[in-house]
Amino acid sequence: AERLAAVQKLAQSVEYADSAEKGPNLSLSILLRPDAAAQAEAAFLRAAFERSAEAVSPETIGSGNGKADQRLRQAVREEIADSRRKLEAMLRTLEVEDRVHLTVDRSRMLPVRMEETVVMRYVSEGKKRVEKRVSTVTIGGFDGKPAAIRAAGRKS
Repeated sequence: AERLAAVQKLAQSVEYADSAEKGPNLSLSILLRPDAAAQAEAAFLRAAFERSAEAVSPETIGSGNGKADQRLRQAVREEIADSRRKLEAMLRTLEVEDRVHLTVDRSRMLPVRMEETVVMRYVSEGKKRVEKRVSTVTIGGFDGKPAAIRAAGRKS
C-alpha cells in the first residue's frame, strides 16, 4: 500500500495498457517522474551502503589496541571512505526510468498485481553502466485502506 501511494505521488503519466489478461482486470502503465525516481533510488542506495558500512565499522573489528588491529581499523575506515566517494560520484550521474504496470480488479477497483521495472544508468569508474531491476508483487486480501486505518479498525 505504501509503494502504491508513492507511485501515485511520483507519477508523470498514467495510461491504459494492453492487458494480456482478458476478463475482470484493467491494466495501467505508470511512468514515474525521472527526477523523483532518481532521488528515491539514490536514497535507497545510500541507506543500503550505510547499513553495510555500519556492519563492518572499524569499532567492530579487532578487540585489541595492538598495531595490527589499529592498522586494520584504519584500512577499513579508508576503504569505507573511498567506497562512499565512489558511490556519491556514481549517484551524481544517476538517471532512472521507473515504469509500473498495475493490474486492477475492475469490479472492486483494487490492485491485484504490480510489476515495476527500474532501469538505472550511471557512470562508474569512467564507464557507462546500465542496471535493470524487475519486481513483481501479487496482491491478495488488500482492501484499499492504509495500514494505520486497518489497524485502528481491528481495535474497535
